Amino acid sequence: MGKKQVMVPVNEVDLTVVKYVPEKFEAPHLTGFWFKLFVKVMEAPLITSHLKQKNGMTEILKKTVIPEVPMFIP
Repeated sequence: MGKKQVMVPVNEVDLTVVKYVPEKFEAPHLTGFWFKLFVKVMEAPLITSHLKQKNGMTEILKKTVIPEVPMFIP
């Protein structure tokens, strides 16, 4: 099945060691009609099901153990 990744509880994370490094990326500038068209195409059931299957996020989450209780109140 694969090896499970076990995360560290939040109270044990040392924030002085963890650094966020933003990545530079380029994306097209979409507004108005072209933005609406892009969103409609991306939200089409065929496209979204293919993208969800391809990115593998559900498999990553299934193989991750989170030692925290679920938070129901934001």
